Amino acid sequence: MNTRYLMYVHHYPKNNKKSIRTKDRDMETTPTPYEQDEIQELWKQIQEHWDTNGNGWYPMTGSDMPLTVLAFEDAWFYHEIPSDVLKRILKTHGITRVWELREGHASGYEMDTELINLYYDGTEGYWTSESMDWLIYASHESLLTVTGEWLIAAIKALWPHWKEHLYTTYDFERPQP
Repeated sequence: MNTRYLMYVHHYPKNNKKSIRTKDRDMETTPTPYEQDEIQELWKQIQEHWDTNGNGWYPMTGSDMPLTVLAFEDAWFYHEIPSDVLKRILKTHGITRVWELREGHASGYEMDTELINLYYDGTEGYWTSESMDWLIYASHESLLTVTGEWLIAAIKALWPHWKEHLYTTYDFERPQP
């Protein structure tokens, strides 16, 4: 099942929704993306709040990276902070719904935190929530950029050697399986 398309769309009547049962709750799913005007509004908010351009972010912009933003070698990030751990961090902070926007402004989804898949899938990806106090960016350059004070603090607490895997190049040594 492709979780990228599992999402809740608030403007559809309840009887048009499908639901799936997880071990602790129901999640409503509908394979329908946001409308284009909604996507454009979300991009505008993210661009204004986080200084993104929709076609890349730190460190790919060439600008100096703010101290509140960290870029990691993606394979090491996924090795040290697996998807279930990252989801737990988000849920512990009260994040139950996540927005996913993809490069080119063509697609945007809102989904249950349990369904997110924070990987580069052929297009650059951005994830945040309504609070916009955090953002994750996945790039084709094998990097994962993270911002948000509470999110960075949680990552550092769980990953003592994070500094060893700050992104400098796509050609880094990958972790052994």
